[in-house]
Amino acid sequence: LFVGMYAVPSTYDFAEVQAMQTDVLVNGVIRQIGVYVDASNYVASMTTSLQAQAAALDVLKMPLSIILGANILAATDITSLTDLSAYSNNKVSVVISQDNGGQGLALWKATGKSITTLGATLGAVALAAVNEDIAWVGKFNLSNGVELESVGFCNGASGLSASALDAIDLKRYIFLRKFPNLAGSFFNDSHTAIVKSSDYAYIENNRVIDKAIRGVDTALIPSLNSPLLLNANGTLANSTIAYLESQAVVVTNDMVRNGEASAIGVLINPNQNVASTSKVIVTINIVPVGVARNIQVNIGFKTSL
Repeated sequence: LFVGMYAVPSTYDFAEVQAMQTDVLVNGVIRQIGVYVDASNYVASMTTSLQAQAAALDVLKMPLSIILGANILAATDITSLTDLSAYSNNKVSVVISQDNGGQGLALWKATGKSITTLGATLGAVALAAVNEDIAWVGKFNLSNGVELESVGFCNGASGLSASALDAIDLKRYIFLRKFPNLAGSFFNDSHTAIVKSSDYAYIENNRVIDKAIRGVDTALIPSLNSPLLLNANGTLANSTIAYLESQAVVVTNDMVRNGEASAIGVLINPNQNVASTSKVIVTINIVPVGVARNIQVNIGFKTSL
């Protein structure tokens, strides 16, 4: 666990995210980071600034997922928050729920600022396998019977109607919810700030890709500047292709074996003219693990079975 506390900037560009990840003592090992902002009111454009930091870290091959908890006390109507599906910030999620009966509520009353469930969300993401949705009811009950047993939103709202909760969910915010026939408190989903149809619409999608990137990068780095045997026409020899693919496959097979992906294919086009480019292009295709976001049960009487 790394903790960074920073002075309030004149403008939030969240450069601290990159500063923490690239710190010599950290060296890119952070997989998920929570960002808490209490000195300025939440605006959806914060997700764009955070995405810029994540994109810069992607280039450095230090990918991570970002979860934002901010002061939303000014939003008297929580359903009026900006729709995050209009953004393209797949590495960023916004959590807006809050404890409504324990220490979270006490802190909210004492400070007059949104406390959020940022810490609980960050902990759930860290606990989850990279392919797991933190809204998995059977694994992620956030209540211990006292803390997070009563839940609401970080502007003080609680007891919202099912239609209001659906409206907030459609805007792709993360919050805690209750089920009528099950004890506990559970996340609504693992949304990121991007349209639902995106391949990267959920935290777990990004974490699977990030793990594959890190693993394959580590596997192939030893081959940098190594000799490449070629065919007479300048294309890659089968032995060269087989060797490079075998290095990446070790990582991808492990992910499939661990249930983090359904299937992963590694492909190197043999017709690449590497003699002139000195570049080998490796293509990796991932079939993700599905998530049962809805379960429909049709039930009724019959005279016989």
